Amino acid sequence: MREQPPKSLKVTKRDAAVRQITAAIEAFWQGNYDISVTLALAAEGMAEPDGGSLFAKQIADLPPGISRREWIAIVNSERDWLKHPTTDILGEEITIELNVAGYAIARALRRWPEWTPPMSEFKLWYMDYLRKDFVQPQVDEIHRRIDR
Repeated sequence: MREQPPKSLKVTKRDAAVRQITAAIEAFWQGNYDISVTLALAAEGMAEPDGGSLFAKQIADLPPGISRREWIAIVNSERDWLKHPTTDILGEEITIELNVAGYAIARALRRWPEWTPPMSEFKLWYMDYLRKDFVQPQVDEIHRRIDR
């Protein structure tokens, strides 16, 4: 039988956000992307709006023919699916990709300036992942087109 957990936990907003981001990172490494997205974006939402978040930057770059409201719904689709009872947009079952969970953590990290070692470790991994899996393939494609 397990021991009884503590009767209470007193935390600041920052402490709670750091705990959520840390748990999101731990879930990420285990492939539990649903937990990772939920916790990371909850922590992101706890920070004061600053207008410079990754989310704000992404929302500012509206694709042609899509309203701001539609674009926000697309960017937050996995979060909203995990958070709300509706399944209108994505259906009854979704596949959450590594890049979606990683981006959720990056969004949260951007909002909280003081990082723990697991946060810094994740940032280093994520930057390398982006370079190898997103930037380098695009550079390779450009080189292929030039060499034709």
